[in-house]
Amino acid sequence: MSILDPLEVILHTRVGGGSTCEGFSGVRSVRPAWIVVLSEGSSEADTLAGELADALRAGLLTLQPVALQPSVPCGGVMHDLRCGAEDEWDCIRLLVWVGATNPSADAVRELFDWLGRPGPYEVLPVLNSGLDPYAVLPSPIQHLNASRFDMDIGETVLDVFRASGIAPTENRVFISYKTEDGGSLADSLFDALAHAGFDVFLDRFRLNPGVDFEVRLFEELADKAMVVVVESPLIATSPWVGMEVAFSKKHLLGLVALHAPDAGRAPVPSHQRMTLGDDEVQGSFAQGDLKLTAKGTVHIVDHLRRVHAAAINRRELQLRLSTLWSLLWSGVAPADIALSMDGFDVTSASRSYAISLSPRPAQLEHFYRTERRIAGSGRDPAVVSPVAGLGAGRRSQLVWLAEKAGVSHFDVTGLGELANLIAVGREL
Repeated sequence: MSILDPLEVILHTRVGGGSTCEGFSGVRSVRPAWIVVLSEGSSEADTLAGELADALRAGLLTLQPVALQPSVPCGGVMHDLRCGAEDEWDCIRLLVWVGATNPSADAVRELFDWLGRPGPYEVLPVLNSGLDPYAVLPSPIQHLNASRFDMDIGETVLDVFRASGIAPTENRVFISYKTEDGGSLADSLFDALAHAGFDVFLDRFRLNPGVDFEVRLFEELADKAMVVVVESPLIATSPWVGMEVAFSKKHLLGLVALHAPDAGRAPVPSHQRMTLGDDEVQGSFAQGDLKLTAKGTVHIVDHLRRVHAAAINRRELQLRLSTLWSLLWSGVAPADIALSMDGFDVTSASRSYAISLSPRPAQLEHFYRTERRIAGSGRDPAVVSPVAGLGAGRRSQLVWLAEKAGVSHFDVTGLGELANLIAVGREL
């Protein structure tokens, strides 16, 4: 927890020689985060930086269902790139450099000062996609991969959130479609999302001959945060699409239906349906050549990024709340439960526990991170993650990983068992 408690995210905007500072709490972030939006100093960059700050503020308040804006100790006005958050050892410090034309000497000086500080001080350049980074970025950050936008700098919000630990670094999407008439549009969507950095499952590209289709299908669903249904004239006749939609609803995955002209409707609520305009697709279902246009691609990718981030955050929040209530219901005192980066630290009956939570099936990284987190502390470690949809092979891998790491694993349906063990001070 940050020394600026209850603040978890500080948003500091440096535009036109002036600074503003805002605090946010209730934000699910990997660690406390200090985000600095710094304009290069040109009038164009000043405007863009202000727009980005507005978009980040709106995103923080809407992405997280319980986010609040408490007052900040500095009163909201800062005169240099300094913050009490710097004293927090695990704080993510991210400077977002907004470039446009030629940077001012003052902005470059502040950038060099930032890069010269001890410890991890990260930089994320933000540029219009038509700009050459070697022409507009200062030399120390020309090698960094910039976040690009086409029409609106708000398109970069999720890149900022990912770099600051607020949004997941991976966008995992499952495409559900009717093969007979939706294949062309599904292929077009796959290409668009893959080029945008999504980890996309489309059965004809990801399933090898001879694999158990049903087992692999549900394992892929379990690993994803969102299902995108490509609606087509025959979509309502597909039992597979119906099962995939039902899985997403049961397990709180994000769900979006893309509705093109002349398409039927899948069993998806209307508020989760995105209707594509005539200028967002080209071709037709009848000819089997329906594809996304450039405009449709930008619109869909931006929308799906937001839905994906909201979905994974919603699942993480639900898992965190379910774990907390299970501990309290089992008799663990509230004072003995503390939030950690990815779960809880608990003390009960003279025994200490470190609980790590994952809204997706746990993998090697979760066990490694948890084992490193408790190294030498004497705490009992546990990873909690869902196993629904996993086949016997994946489940046995989880058991093997848990044994090798010395970290217990519990399915989300076993939260009650875990809480009861902790309440009486049992070894996990």
